[in-house]
Amino acid sequence: MGENATLSTVIDQGFTKLPGAANWADLAEAYLGSMRQRGWKGAGRFVDKTLENHLRVGMIHLMFPNSVILDSTRDPVDTCLSCYRQLFTEGNETLYDLGQIGRAYVRYRRVMEHWDRVLPGRVIRVEHEKLVADTEGQVRRLEVACKLDWDPACLRFYEAAGVVRTASAAQVRRPLFLTSIGRWTRFASELEPLLKALGPYAPPQNAG
Repeated sequence: MGENATLSTVIDQGFTKLPGAANWADLAEAYLGSMRQRGWKGAGRFVDKTLENHLRVGMIHLMFPNSVILDSTRDPVDTCLSCYRQLFTEGNETLYDLGQIGRAYVRYRRVMEHWDRVLPGRVIRVEHEKLVADTEGQVRRLEVACKLDWDPACLRFYEAAGVVRTASAAQVRRPLFLTSIGRWTRFASELEPLLKALGPYAPPQNAG
């Protein structure tokens, strides 16, 4: 279902319009109703990959206790450099400054560490480097977590038909590749504002 503001809108409206304490079942139904309007046909699983959902893991847990919450991760500097290299058509102005990107990444990590403390084991990590090194093993792990049957087509995701509306549209049409892992080391001398902003999440000083 791509990226959209449905969850944040439903939650904001739920806490401002519903009398008394929020009813999690009502919020869940309002969210699903909005997704139906966006084209969800009632399949048992769909993916909402809105980046800001990491702020609302607690709400997702309460609204959908049987949901699977995945956190797709990657080397911190590679992640931030990838954001910096992407030219967006509109918005995302904070991604054009290395320091701001680093500070935003730190906030994201601290939020996820909070969810790990209060909801241990609820969020399943999908580590990019492990996925590249052992694609089938990691995909099988995810299918078990999502209670899905194994489908070999998952290893040939780049052959799937359909429109791709994402900044990484070109990459998802290719098999997994290694060339982006550690890419940042080639530009280490230019990334001082980012490395400083990342603080404890930056690599050792001698990296690269």
